[in-house]
Amino acid sequence: MKTTVFTLALCLAVSTATLAQSASFFNNPIQLNGYPLDYSNFTLLSRGVMTLVDPGGSSEKGKQVPFRVYLRRKGVVITEGGMSDKTEYRNVPIHQILSKALPGDELVIDPLYRNDRINRQVITLRMFSWLLFRGVRGDGC
Repeated sequence: MKTTVFTLALCLAVSTATLAQSASFFNNPIQLNGYPLDYSNFTLLSRGVMTLVDPGGSSEKGKQVPFRVYLRRKGVVITEGGMSDKTEYRNVPIHQILSKALPGDELVIDPLYRNDRINRQVITLRMFSWLLFRGVRGDGC
C-alpha cells in the first residue's frame, strides 16, 4: 500500500514537471526572455524581459502584442516610483516592476486589445520557489 502511494505520487510529480517544461506559447501567452513563463519558478527575484505573445500571429513564435503590467496590493494599484496601470509596453524588463513589489502582491498583465486567445493574467508574487531545492542531492546540506 505504501509503495503504491509513493509510486503514484512520484508519477504525478514527474508528469507535472514534464508538462511544465513542455508548455508552449499556445497555452501561455506570457514570455520571459523569449520562453514561456514558468509560473512555478517566477518570484520577486526573477529577472528578464517580459513580452506578451498572441499565438494567432503569423509567425511560428506568435506576434508580440502591446500590454499593461502593474502591481496590485490588497486590491489597490501601486503607483509609487512612477509606476502606472496606464503605461503601455511591448516588452518590459521585469525587474523594473518587481523592484517595488512585496510578497503577496499581484502582478497584473493586461493586454491592450483583448481577444479570445489572450486575457488578463494575474500572478500572486512570492519571495522564492520551493522548487529551487528539488535538485538537492545527498543529505541536503
